[in-house]
Amino acid sequence: MLRSDPVMPVLTAFARFITFLAERTASSDRTVADASQQITDALLLARQTAEAETARFRTKLATTEAETVQRVTAAIASSADAVLARRVRVFDRNTALRAAFALFLTAVTFLGGGYVWGSASAYLDVHETEADLQTAFNQGAAAARNWLDLMTWNDINTALANCSLQPSMTRLQSGRRVCDVPLWIEKPQPTAAGSK
Repeated sequence: MLRSDPVMPVLTAFARFITFLAERTASSDRTVADASQQITDALLLARQTAEAETARFRTKLATTEAETVQRVTAAIASSADAVLARRVRVFDRNTALRAAFALFLTAVTFLGGGYVWGSASAYLDVHETEADLQTAFNQGAAAARNWLDLMTWNDINTALANCSLQPSMTRLQSGRRVCDVPLWIEKPQPTAAGSK
Protein backbone atom coordinates (compact mmCIF):
# COMPACT_ATOMS: atom_id res chain seq x y z
CA MET A 1 0.00 0.00 0.00
CA LEU A 2 1.08 3.43 -0.81
CA ARG A 3 0.55 6.60 1.06
CA SER A 4 -1.56 7.92 -1.67
CA ASP A 5 -3.83 4.93 -1.58
CA PRO A 6 -7.40 6.04 -0.85
CA VAL A 7 -7.91 3.39 1.87
CA MET A 8 -4.80 4.55 3.66
CA PRO A 9 -6.50 7.22 5.82
CA VAL A 10 -9.13 4.70 6.92
CA LEU A 11 -6.46 2.19 7.76
CA THR A 12 -4.41 4.82 9.58
CA ALA A 13 -7.49 5.88 11.51
CA PHE A 14 -8.26 2.25 12.21
CA ALA A 15 -4.68 1.63 13.41
CA ARG A 16 -4.82 4.73 15.58
CA PHE A 17 -8.17 3.61 16.92
CA ILE A 18 -6.70 0.19 17.78
CA THR A 19 -3.74 1.87 19.44
CA PHE A 20 -6.11 4.16 21.31
CA LEU A 21 -8.23 1.19 22.39
CA ALA A 22 -5.12 -0.70 23.42
CA GLU A 23 -3.97 2.26 25.53
CA ARG A 24 -7.46 2.62 26.96
CA THR A 25 -7.69 -1.08 27.67
CA ALA A 26 -4.24 -1.05 29.28
CA SER A 27 -5.28 2.01 31.32
CA SER A 28 -8.54 0.30 32.28
CA ASP A 29 -6.65 -2.86 33.16
CA ARG A 30 -4.26 -0.82 35.31
CA THR A 31 -7.23 0.95 36.94
CA VAL A 32 -8.97 -2.37 37.51
CA ALA A 33 -5.74 -3.89 38.83
CA ASP A 34 -5.17 -0.85 41.08
CA ALA A 35 -8.78 -0.93 42.24
CA SER A 36 -8.54 -4.68 42.81
CA GLN A 37 -5.31 -4.22 44.74
CA GLN A 38 -6.88 -1.40 46.80
CA ILE A 39 -9.94 -3.58 47.50
CA THR A 40 -7.67 -6.51 48.39
CA ASP A 41 -5.58 -4.25 50.67
CA ALA A 42 -8.76 -2.84 52.23
CA LEU A 43 -10.10 -6.36 52.79
CA LEU A 44 -6.80 -7.47 54.32
CA LEU A 45 -6.73 -4.38 56.52
CA ALA A 46 -10.37 -4.94 57.48
CA ARG A 47 -9.59 -8.59 58.23
CA GLN A 48 -6.55 -7.64 60.34
CA THR A 49 -8.62 -4.98 62.12
CA ALA A 50 -11.42 -7.48 62.68
CA GLU A 51 -8.97 -10.07 64.00
CA ALA A 52 -7.36 -7.46 66.26
CA GLU A 53 -10.80 -6.37 67.49
CA THR A 54 -11.78 -10.00 67.99
CA ALA A 55 -8.59 -10.64 69.98
CA ARG A 56 -9.15 -7.44 72.01
CA PHE A 57 -12.79 -8.40 72.58
CA ARG A 58 -11.78 -11.93 73.65
CA THR A 59 -9.14 -10.52 76.01
CA LYS A 60 -11.66 -8.05 77.46
CA LEU A 61 -14.23 -10.83 77.68
CA ALA A 62 -11.74 -13.10 79.47
CA THR A 63 -10.82 -10.28 81.87
CA THR A 64 -14.48 -9.45 82.50
CA GLU A 65 -15.29 -13.13 82.90
CA ALA A 66 -12.42 -13.57 85.38
CA GLU A 67 -13.56 -10.51 87.35
CA THR A 68 -17.16 -11.73 87.32
CA VAL A 69 -16.12 -15.22 88.40
CA GLN A 70 -13.96 -13.71 91.14
CA ARG A 71 -16.82 -11.49 92.36
CA VAL A 72 -19.29 -14.38 92.24
CA THR A 73 -16.79 -16.67 93.99
CA ALA A 74 -16.14 -14.05 96.68
CA ALA A 75 -19.88 -13.54 97.15
CA ILE A 76 -20.47 -17.29 97.38
CA ALA A 77 -17.55 -17.73 99.78
CA SER A 78 -18.78 -14.83 101.92
CA SER A 79 -22.31 -16.21 101.97
CA ALA A 80 -21.03 -19.71 102.72
CA ASP A 81 -18.83 -18.34 105.53
CA ALA A 82 -21.77 -16.44 107.00
CA VAL A 83 -24.04 -19.49 106.78
CA LEU A 84 -21.32 -21.74 108.22
CA ALA A 85 -20.61 -19.28 111.04
CA ARG A 86 -24.35 -19.08 111.81
CA ARG A 87 -24.63 -22.88 111.76
CA VAL A 88 -21.56 -23.21 113.99
CA ARG A 89 -23.04 -20.69 116.45
CA VAL A 90 -26.35 -22.54 116.45
CA PHE A 91 -24.55 -25.89 116.74
CA ASP A 92 -22.30 -24.57 119.54
CA ARG A 93 -25.28 -23.07 121.36
CA ASN A 94 -27.32 -26.25 120.96
CA THR A 95 -24.37 -28.42 121.94
CA ALA A 96 -23.67 -26.21 124.96
CA LEU A 97 -27.34 -26.36 125.98
CA ARG A 98 -27.40 -30.14 125.58
CA ALA A 99 -24.13 -30.50 127.50
CA ALA A 100 -25.39 -28.19 130.25
CA PHE A 101 -28.67 -30.12 130.43
CA ALA A 102 -26.81 -33.45 130.53
CA LEU A 103 -24.46 -32.07 133.21
CA PHE A 104 -27.44 -30.77 135.18
CA LEU A 105 -29.21 -34.16 134.91
CA THR A 106 -26.00 -35.95 135.92
CA ALA A 107 -25.50 -33.62 138.88
CA VAL A 108 -29.14 -34.00 139.96
CA THR A 109 -28.91 -37.78 139.57
CA PHE A 110 -25.68 -38.01 141.55
CA LEU A 111 -26.93 -35.54 144.15
CA GLY A 112 -30.19 -37.44 144.53
CA GLY A 113 -28.43 -40.80 144.57
CA GLY A 114 -25.80 -39.51 147.01
CA TYR A 115 -28.48 -38.03 149.23
CA VAL A 116 -30.49 -41.26 149.26
CA TRP A 117 -27.41 -43.42 149.75
CA GLY A 118 -25.97 -41.05 152.37
CA SER A 119 -29.29 -40.81 154.18
CA ALA A 120 -29.65 -44.57 154.21
CA SER A 121 -26.05 -45.04 155.32
CA ALA A 122 -26.34 -42.31 157.96
CA TYR A 123 -29.63 -43.74 159.16
CA LEU A 124 -28.04 -47.18 159.49
CA ASP A 125 -24.96 -45.72 161.20
CA VAL A 126 -27.05 -43.59 163.53
CA HIS A 127 -29.41 -46.47 164.25
CA GLU A 128 -26.48 -48.83 164.91
CA THR A 129 -24.70 -46.21 167.06
CA GLU A 130 -27.93 -45.49 168.86
CA ALA A 131 -28.42 -49.19 169.58
CA ASP A 132 -24.80 -49.46 170.78
CA LEU A 133 -25.18 -46.32 172.93
CA GLN A 134 -28.36 -47.66 174.46
CA THR A 135 -26.43 -50.78 175.40
CA ALA A 136 -23.61 -48.66 176.84
CA PHE A 137 -26.03 -46.44 178.74
CA ASN A 138 -28.02 -49.33 180.27
CA GLN A 139 -25.98 -48.88 183.45
CA GLY A 140 -27.65 -45.57 184.25
CA ALA A 141 -27.19 -41.82 183.80
CA ALA A 142 -23.93 -41.62 185.77
CA ALA A 143 -22.35 -44.33 183.59
CA ALA A 144 -23.62 -42.57 180.46
CA ARG A 145 -22.06 -39.31 181.66
CA ASN A 146 -18.73 -41.11 182.31
CA TRP A 147 -18.77 -42.63 178.83
CA LEU A 148 -19.48 -39.21 177.32
CA ASP A 149 -16.54 -37.67 179.21
CA LEU A 150 -14.19 -40.47 178.10
CA MET A 151 -15.28 -40.03 174.45
CA THR A 152 -14.82 -36.27 174.65
CA TRP A 153 -11.38 -36.34 176.33
CA ASN A 154 -9.82 -39.11 174.16
CA ASP A 155 -9.11 -39.21 170.41
CA ILE A 156 -10.01 -42.79 169.44
CA ASN A 157 -8.71 -42.49 165.82
CA THR A 158 -5.22 -41.45 166.96
CA ALA A 159 -5.18 -44.19 169.61
CA LEU A 160 -6.14 -46.92 167.13
CA ALA A 161 -3.62 -45.58 164.58
CA ASN A 162 -0.87 -45.79 167.22
CA CYS A 163 -1.87 -49.39 167.91
CA SER A 164 -1.56 -50.22 164.21
CA LEU A 165 1.77 -48.43 163.81
CA GLN A 166 3.41 -49.74 167.01
CA PRO A 167 3.00 -53.51 167.33
CA SER A 168 4.74 -53.37 170.74
CA MET A 169 1.57 -51.75 172.13
CA THR A 170 -0.58 -54.80 171.26
CA ARG A 171 -0.83 -58.26 172.84
CA LEU A 172 -3.29 -61.17 173.07
CA GLN A 173 -5.53 -61.49 176.08
CA SER A 174 -8.31 -64.08 176.35
CA GLY A 175 -7.89 -64.86 172.64
CA ARG A 176 -8.43 -61.24 171.53
CA ARG A 177 -5.98 -58.52 170.61
CA VAL A 178 -5.56 -55.79 173.22
CA CYS A 179 -3.86 -52.42 172.72
CA ASP A 180 -2.27 -50.43 175.53
CA VAL A 181 -3.96 -47.13 174.79
CA PRO A 182 -3.43 -44.17 177.10
CA LEU A 183 -6.90 -43.37 178.41
CA TRP A 184 -7.46 -39.84 179.72
CA ILE A 185 -9.76 -39.95 182.71
CA GLU A 186 -10.00 -36.21 183.26
CA LYS A 187 -10.51 -33.27 180.98
CA PRO A 188 -7.48 -31.49 179.49
CA GLN A 189 -5.92 -28.71 181.58
CA PRO A 190 -6.03 -25.25 180.01
CA THR A 191 -2.65 -24.09 178.63
CA ALA A 192 -1.17 -20.61 179.06
CA ALA A 193 -2.21 -19.64 175.53
CA GLY A 194 -5.64 -21.23 176.05
CA SER A 195 -6.20 -19.38 179.34
CA LYS A 196 -5.72 -16.04 177.63
